[in-house]
Amino acid sequence: MCIDEWDYVNGPAMAADRTPGRRDENNTGKTPETLMQEVNTKIRKFYLKSKNEKEVPDFALLNKDEVLSVRLYTGPGHQPINEFLRQIAQLSGDLRMALAKDTSHTFAATVENKIIIIIMIII
Repeated sequence: MCIDEWDYVNGPAMAADRTPGRRDENNTGKTPETLMQEVNTKIRKFYLKSKNEKEVPDFALLNKDEVLSVRLYTGPGHQPINEFLRQIAQLSGDLRMALAKDTSHTFAATVENKIIIIIMIII
């Protein structure tokens, strides 16, 4: 990962035009920790309301690695990660499943179970 991507993922958010579209327009200055707190607050509210529970299990909340994964996917890493996913989509059968689940391959660990997190951030 190049320095620009590393700084983008780990540093404070800054509005910027990225492929595709504009990123972080409403998040300028927010650190990954701040974003994690905000998203976890939304997840707590959503979980407690939709599940009618009194507590939110730890697995439902994002940790910092997950927040950084989402930042990577929604920032400079979007294009190479999507290219990886498109290439996997061209495969079929056991090979497709094995590659998609093998976190030792490029980007498989980054995208593992993170699509739902991206959806939660958008809500």
